[in-house]
Amino acid sequence: MTLPTGETVNFAYDVDGNLTTRTETTGASTDSVDYLYDTHTGLPHAVSASDGTWWLYLDGHPIAQHVNGQTYYLHSDIHDDIRLTTDTTGTVTDTFTWTTDGELVSRTGTTDISVGYRGETYDPTTNLIWLRARWYDPASARFLTADPWMGNPATPTSLNRYLYANADPVNLHDPTGASVDQASMTSQVSAMVVASVLFAIDAYSFIRLLNQIRNDQEDTTDCTDIDLREDHGIDGSPGLDPNSGRGGDDGNRRFGTPSCSFPPPRDEENKLWRGVADTHFWYPEASAGLAVPGDVFGATNVIAHNQGVTQNSALTSWTTDYETAVQFATDNYTTCGVILEIDADDVADRIWQSPDLHSESEVLVEGIVANVKVIVGGA
Repeated sequence: MTLPTGETVNFAYDVDGNLTTRTETTGASTDSVDYLYDTHTGLPHAVSASDGTWWLYLDGHPIAQHVNGQTYYLHSDIHDDIRLTTDTTGTVTDTFTWTTDGELVSRTGTTDISVGYRGETYDPTTNLIWLRARWYDPASARFLTADPWMGNPATPTSLNRYLYANADPVNLHDPTGASVDQASMTSQVSAMVVASVLFAIDAYSFIRLLNQIRNDQEDTTDCTDIDLREDHGIDGSPGLDPNSGRGGDDGNRRFGTPSCSFPPPRDEENKLWRGVADTHFWYPEASAGLAVPGDVFGATNVIAHNQGVTQNSALTSWTTDYETAVQFATDNYTTCGVILEIDADDVADRIWQSPDLHSESEVLVEGIVANVKVIVGGA
């Protein structure tokens, strides 16, 4: 891009969309910097650059930057905005003031700090913020390009594909440039919220969740790993009658197998179901009415999740088709489990559009879903 001052700034990206090279030209002078990323801890972050700069992150939050041969510590507020920096002696070197939309309105100091609003990469020449899928202009509170997600009619502000954080930047964040994130204040605040919910339900579940977040457990197997086959009723005929509605003509048909069958849904309108087999990693939590993603602080890559990469995903798979949930709950009619049921309106602000590559009528929901209705399979 060419700035009014005559400077040009160009960016290059890798196949995953990570910003890998920044080139700035002023007159006859050209300066180019390459970046190396850490892509194994949730959202990708630049950790070093070809000019000797490096960054240190803790739980996804920047805490230090080494630039021009000096190390500076980054101090943020509860909104994750970098507000001041200190050197290794504890002396304040720079201060920053941001608007709620992310525009830098005042600062002291001249250190080349490249992270700022929400702890994200800030380009001081263009005054833009890199949010991975797109560049964000805080002066207009708009992205430069349209959101790849079409939005959710239940949240009208999400239908404006250039709007940042559904026009609520105080409470919401869009770290991927493709979806808002409600649990984005600090890892400490998020952890306290998660702990409160899970301890209220099941302390054992909380311990399992922490172990999973720390990657101390094996990779999870989610619903997208199951090879769905044709529908089956307990008598071998289709479990769903498309001509008479769910449950067949008499409305008493049970779905599944003789040893693990489920009653027909009482109310299908606006419902989402999630089948969890008794072999699933999160089956104990599901039995207690809790839907837990592979990593509650993980990524929201809908394509990767739909293809089965769920161990680092902050999404859980649901379906609008009851028989599909039965197939998941029975692991293709080989075992038994439970079906979770929720009203789509209750999670409308957390629903992601799935590419549904496996034709499962899949709907993705971000984060933990608690107090869910549990339908238990049985003979």
